[in-house]
Amino acid sequence: MRLFWRLYITYLIAVALCAGVVGWLAIDAASNLYHDQVFGDLKARAELVRRQVASLVDDPIRLQAVVHDMGGGSDTRITVIAGPGDAPTTVGRVLADSQHEPTTMENHNTPDREEVQAAFGGGTGEMERPSATLHEDMMYVAVPMLDDVGQVIAVVRTALPLTELNHALDAMIWRVVLGAIIVALPSDHEPHAHHPARRRTLCGRRLQP
Repeated sequence: MRLFWRLYITYLIAVALCAGVVGWLAIDAASNLYHDQVFGDLKARAELVRRQVASLVDDPIRLQAVVHDMGGGSDTRITVIAGPGDAPTTVGRVLADSQHEPTTMENHNTPDREEVQAAFGGGTGEMERPSATLHEDMMYVAVPMLDDVGQVIAVVRTALPLTELNHALDAMIWRVVLGAIIVALPSDHEPHAHHPARRRTLCGRRLQP
């Protein structure tokens, strides 16, 4: 009996280690896949918005109305931010936002908004961090809006909350843990087959003519 439980404990440890490694790899792969998909969607949406509002940067009322309409009924948040090619004194000022009044929002020319800084430099910026306005984890993608001479006059940024991803990963972790527990549980006959009384009964049956 003692030998059985020693082997069984060793088996449990092996199952836990295997489940941990496989589960971690599965969760990491799923997270990367979801990340790449969300990034692609946000970038495509930002480029679409950029084409739609390129001529409205100097018309804040119409710009806000269009951005609000484009973001309505969607979880995607859209923000248009003044760039360094517009006017040095307005760099980082929020020109339009699909979920908030832009005049009440802080200047976005800050070092912690790395996606905006990357777009100010003419590239595509991406970052995951908590939103200072919505107070939840978000994924941000920002693309530059260039004028005829190649200056960044504005930045279009799209964002999605990571709540759905976090819930999906939590559910996957619980499934991995539950699966490991089910695999580790002995079948109904395993403990009894190793019990001394069970062995004596089996031996007695073999000795009967």
